[in-house]
Amino acid sequence: MDTYCETCQRQFRQPEHYQQHLRNSPRHRHNHDAHDFRPADAGVRCVSCRDIFYSIHDLIRHQRSCTTQGTEFVCDHPDCLRGFTSQSSRLQHFETGRCPSQVDLQVVDNYFSLHCDPHGRFVRRSLITGNPPMPRFNRDRNRRYRCRQCPKRFRTQNQLMSHVWSPKHKNWGRRPYKCPSERCRRAEFYSLSNLMYHLENGGCEAHHRRELDARILDLVDIVALF
Repeated sequence: MDTYCETCQRQFRQPEHYQQHLRNSPRHRHNHDAHDFRPADAGVRCVSCRDIFYSIHDLIRHQRSCTTQGTEFVCDHPDCLRGFTSQSSRLQHFETGRCPSQVDLQVVDNYFSLHCDPHGRFVRRSLITGNPPMPRFNRDRNRRYRCRQCPKRFRTQNQLMSHVWSPKHKNWGRRPYKCPSERCRRAEFYSLSNLMYHLENGGCEAHHRRELDARILDLVDIVALF
């Protein structure tokens, strides 16, 4: 599946070729290729569905389930109705704010922790925050904007804000989501989609995935009402 670089308007047949492009292109040197999240206006686009992702890792994960066939999971918003082959991909669709419903990471965090899992089986409500630490927008000597929580720098304020609102930083670097299984030693995650992906593809007991699936149904249903 092809990968598209929004910044350079170039298309690559393999994700590995895109990673090499990031390392070698002067336009991407400030990104260091090790970024966990890349802002939307300098992100990676899936050619098949046109969604943009923060990082190459998110894109690769998305591409495993991006298909026009066998879409078991559907976004119920009347202006969307996109299909996905996994629950985690549908959740990621909401968290990135690409759905016409305007449901985003903040809505997912708040609604799931308050209404879907109020007793904290999969999420610790105390670690969910309303807003991330806001940047100061002071430029360094290279005229880049620096994130307060990590050494990453960005060319524009919009890029910095997209980074700050990513799952890794939105809750001040904490991992509010947790797997109940002892097999993974109760692994912790930045986002609900990451937890769901872990349960879909990891070695933890299947009943945990089924339980989380059932809790997510309420969240999916409210999207149609936005």
